[in-house]
Amino acid sequence: MSKNKKDINKETEELNETEIAENEEVVEEITEEQVEAKESEVVNALKEEVAKYKDAYVRSVADFENYKKRANQEIEKTNKFAVTNFARDVLNIADSLSRALKSMPPEENRHEQLKNFAIGAEMTLSELHSTLSKHKIEQIKSIGEIFNPNFHKVIQEREDENLPNGTIIEEWQTGYMIADRVLREAMVIVSKKVQKNETHIDTNA
Repeated sequence: MSKNKKDINKETEELNETEIAENEEVVEEITEEQVEAKESEVVNALKEEVAKYKDAYVRSVADFENYKKRANQEIEKTNKFAVTNFARDVLNIADSLSRALKSMPPEENRHEQLKNFAIGAEMTLSELHSTLSKHKIEQIKSIGEIFNPNFHKVIQEREDENLPNGTIIEEWQTGYMIADRVLREAMVIVSKKVQKNETHIDTNA
């Protein structure tokens, strides 16, 4: 009887040891899974944080680029406005010189003093045009061109059978462009076809 009791106790101890070992394995497995899950959670949180800061950085760079673009546009707009005002004042001087030169008699009929004045006026006008050109202000081509309402303003029409309708035959006031926009339209005289009176036969007579 004593022997059987010892055997039972031994079996019980062995079973207990087996259960303890199995429980330790389960605990160890659960602990590893929990650690891995926690690590994964931390990594995902860090990734989200990095993505958030990266997005904020990209937005900041974009905002700064937009600010620079707007600032440059404002500076360009201010410069264009200043140049436009300057150009209009200079154009008045150029117009006066051009009219003075056009009103002079032919060169062969000019006396010495008038010749010298004409030379000085032509040089001044040339310098004015050179200065305007430096500021991207150029004359609008008119003579021989077909009338374009974007660049020309008609002040008179003249009949001419040899030219297409709307051909610019004379420029009364020079037009100018500043960069890609019109600073002042050219005032021009254009051709038109001769109006022929047609003879109608009254078939009812």
